[in-house]
Amino acid sequence: MHSLPNQHRLGIGIAAVAAMLLAVSGCAIDQPESAEEVRAMTPTQRHFFNTPLGDVHYIDAGQAERPPVVLLHQTPRSVDEFAEVIPILAERHRVLAVDNPGYGCSDTPPRQPTVEEYADVVVALLDHLAIPRAHLVGHHTGAILAVDIAARHPSRVERLVL
Repeated sequence: MHSLPNQHRLGIGIAAVAAMLLAVSGCAIDQPESAEEVRAMTPTQRHFFNTPLGDVHYIDAGQAERPPVVLLHQTPRSVDEFAEVIPILAERHRVLAVDNPGYGCSDTPPRQPTVEEYADVVVALLDHLAIPRAHLVGHHTGAILAVDIAARHPSRVERLVL
């Protein structure tokens, strides 16, 4: 059995890490190309809002007067992990799916945020949209954020789904 020289192994390792970083940090949502595509985006729309950690991307689907559900993804993913359930939930709820800072279409923060800072972004989104209470759905790392929000801001949480 032959082994690769060290410089080849290093090159392959660097290429693998670069490919992984591109996959993790890329924005998985295509930009609309025409006015027809923009009109077709409703009732699911993508938005950004400014935070101390940079611009944060979120999806807003369903009617605003329906009970809000906030979907929190695992690390290192994005709102794309909820793509199949957003339309189903939007039939009866207002659905907000947030790309954590540094993931999906959100800006890369200037430094590594704490759990509390990631959770504060979600609370800031609720404030930005004037939503007093919401159901929080957290998958894996998103569950940690949901629990932190419930512990520090119990009046903002209707129910937790972990």
